[in-house]
Amino acid sequence: MARPSNYDAEGYVHFIEKRTGSTHKIGHGESQRDMPDKEMYEVPFDYIERLNLNKVGNEIPFSMNNVWNVERYMAYYWKQIIGAEAIFVYYQLWEYCDKDNGVDICFPKMSELAERCGISRGSLIDKIKRLEENNFLIQIHRLNKRNNNKEDSPIFKLRRTIPLLSKEQYKKLKPFMRKKHDKYMKEFANDSHLEYYTQKGEEVLNDLIDNYGDRIITSKTRKEIKDTLLSAEAEEYILDNLPESLKNSMMSSKEFSNFLIDNRVYSKPTTEYLFKDTMVVYDGSIMTLYLITKEKEAYQYLSEVVIDKDREKLQFALEEFYPSIYEIKCFTRDQFIIKILKGR
Repeated sequence: MARPSNYDAEGYVHFIEKRTGSTHKIGHGESQRDMPDKEMYEVPFDYIERLNLNKVGNEIPFSMNNVWNVERYMAYYWKQIIGAEAIFVYYQLWEYCDKDNGVDICFPKMSELAERCGISRGSLIDKIKRLEENNFLIQIHRLNKRNNNKEDSPIFKLRRTIPLLSKEQYKKLKPFMRKKHDKYMKEFANDSHLEYYTQKGEEVLNDLIDNYGDRIITSKTRKEIKDTLLSAEAEEYILDNLPESLKNSMMSSKEFSNFLIDNRVYSKPTTEYLFKDTMVVYDGSIMTLYLITKEKEAYQYLSEVVIDKDREKLQFALEEFYPSIYEIKCFTRDQFIIKILKGR
């Protein structure tokens, strides 16, 4: 696999959209309708580059740009499933790729692609969705870092081979076409090659998100988090947003101060100076203790001085409360809640 020679991969944030299951309303009056809420997950470009869609499901015994069987299988059978216009869009997308050099990624302007296909932009989006659902491509959205993170046209990673229909899809063919497909299978393949259910394109994207995705927190959300975390309800906000597995491990800043003073880890004046407004969360799955400060200056001092010099002292004292501590990390409140929201 190779990237397009003229593609500025470092200039973009590449992301996938995933539905949350909730909706929001758009429009007014009788034209009002529900739209699905989505989250954005950043995916490193080198993972997109290495992704091999040909491994999804079985394939017919020929590949792109080879012999007429590819065209015939698409025209006879996939046409019944995704429609002729979607097939045409798929081949138009290949026209943007440097196939001779193994490039299977392209990034055409959507308006230009719609014009080349002779369809409206709305219709083009629908055809791309059908292709994605059936594993002919994946669509990766982009934010242009060199243009104030403005959203740009997406990139497309294309499948080189033509997948066999699944048994589920085969049953959707008209009777005459089913007979033709049976004949094709006797000549070129075996019925055992037909998987009962095809893997949905959404599942491929979810795998990419689960393995490599880094949830994008928008600047608006970051500001809302920062405003909340500077308020009096900051600790309650963090507690509410913690995963269930971490909630019982949290020490409020008051509890942490009392612990350090009562156990004579530090004197009261030193504790109030070094650990003012510092709360604690412990993640037993990775044996890591998090010190969460209110102010950035306190975070920097704890990170650079206290943890570096007094790590063993803190660790020994806190292992009276937590079973085993392998690492101690510092965060500001907004850094930590963004870490939680990203699920990392």
